[in-house]
Amino acid sequence: MSDVLPSLNQNVLRNLHNLGKVTSSTSNQEIGQHEYTFLNNNGSSCQVIVRELFWGNETQIKECSQEPLDLVIASDIVYELQGFEDLIKTLKGLCSGQTRVLMSYEHRWKDVEGWFFKDIQRHFDMSHVPPAELHQYFQSHNIS
Repeated sequence: MSDVLPSLNQNVLRNLHNLGKVTSSTSNQEIGQHEYTFLNNNGSSCQVIVRELFWGNETQIKECSQEPLDLVIASDIVYELQGFEDLIKTLKGLCSGQTRVLMSYEHRWKDVEGWFFKDIQRHFDMSHVPPAELHQYFQSHNIS
């Protein structure tokens, strides 16, 4: 996980300017966390937190969800059947009724994906974005 955080942090930094002006940033390498506060384009202050989180780790889930989350971004997380129980537990622990989860994944095994989405629909309302509505860079028959 520690090798992924620098890339994720760099991606956030590259894209925050689209949201507004960064007014402060802090880093805590000990817990693998970066926080950015920015003034968005409509004048309100927002916060983006990049943080390490292992699925099913109750301590980390509680730390990450001390305040209600508006958005959880999850990419390429539907791949291993053995981890689905912890993944669903983590998503349930992070989310309130107002949280949106944006998830993308590469199609690998239809039966495994089917099991995951059948199970997660018991806990979340879901909608699928058709590939034609995605930016052209992300349109692929392998990615949903």
